[in-house]
Amino acid sequence: MQIDLNADLEAQRDAVVEARREERERLRHDLHDGLGPSLTGIGLGLQAVDDALAGGDVDQGREIAGVLRAETAATVTEIRRIIDDLRPACRARASPRRCGGPSRASRGRCLSR
Repeated sequence: MQIDLNADLEAQRDAVVEARREERERLRHDLHDGLGPSLTGIGLGLQAVDDALAGGDVDQGREIAGVLRAETAATVTEIRRIIDDLRPACRARASPRRCGGPSRASRGRCLSR
């Protein structure tokens, strides 16, 4: 019986370790393939705004700035999605308020412990 319990415990531990590894890999992928290029593009766009303004082309600078505003908003949305994916799922029996509903104090964290 003791051997079975030890084997079960070891299997559960291995499953937790594997799930954590998979989640870290997913997060690495999201950051590398999603946010990295977006932030690089924003940086390059800011350089283009600087170049346009230095050349006296205010209209071009404004146009690029508009594109950068949209890209920044999309990047913020992606960051929020990644953060939301990191939050633990709330228990079904918990109230929406305890699971980060309307209350800003919870900041979306699951409080149903």
